[in-house]
Order: sequence, then C-alpha cells, then structure tokens
Amino acid sequence: MLFLAILAVVVAGALIIATHAAVSLEHRVGAAAINRQRAFAASEYGLWSSVANWDAANSALEPGAATRKVVRAGADSAIITTVRLNTELYWLVADAVAGDPERGARRRTAINLHVTTDSAGTHVTPVRRSWSEVH
Repeated sequence: MLFLAILAVVVAGALIIATHAAVSLEHRVGAAAINRQRAFAASEYGLWSSVANWDAANSALEPGAATRKVVRAGADSAIITTVRLNTELYWLVADAVAGDPERGARRRTAINLHVTTDSAGTHVTPVRRSWSEVH
C-alpha cells in the first residue's frame, strides 16, 4: 500500500512538472509571436511614414549614397535607410526590433520608390511589386 502511495505522489509530481514545462513553452511561443508582429508593424510604419513624409534632402544624395534615420512607432522604433540608386529611383529599408535585445524579434521590409519633381512639387510613388521582406 505504501508503495502505491509513493508511486502516486511521484506520478503527480511528474504531471505537475510536465504541465509547468508545457505552459512555460506556450508562454515563450506566444511572446515571440507578439514580438514578431510588433517588429513587423514598426517596420511597416517606419517605411510608409517615410514615404508619406518624404525628406527633400534625399535629392541631394549622390547615387549610391545612403542616409539613416529613426522613426518611432509607439514603444518600438525602426531604422530607415534611404539609398539613392539613380536620379529618380530610391530604395528604402526599414529595420525594426521588438522585445528585449537577446530574445526580441527583428523584421526588415523594403520598397523601391520612384521620385520625381516638377512645378507641382515632389511626387513619391512606390514601384509596383517592389515591396519585400528582407531577412
């Protein structure tokens, strides 16, 4: 009888440990998914806010030159790199990290832009099918 009682306590303890490990793993997976989504949202926000608020100083860049700026998106931020490819074509890359630096998620998105200036002002147009997620 004593043997069965000890065996029952050991089995109950093993079940408690296994449940704790499963819950801990599920928590980590959920937190990682949230961090990935936050990083993606910050990256997209930085990319499209840079398109919407185009900096006229980018036209002074030499072809092949680049600038960097930080765009804040709530608690997260993205580093926007603007590369001038030629007189009218630019490449914007948004790199965002969400969560702690060791276990955080990183997302990087990019788009090509066609930028023209005429008497009506500066026109910034995304190149069709140029959006990509860069790893």
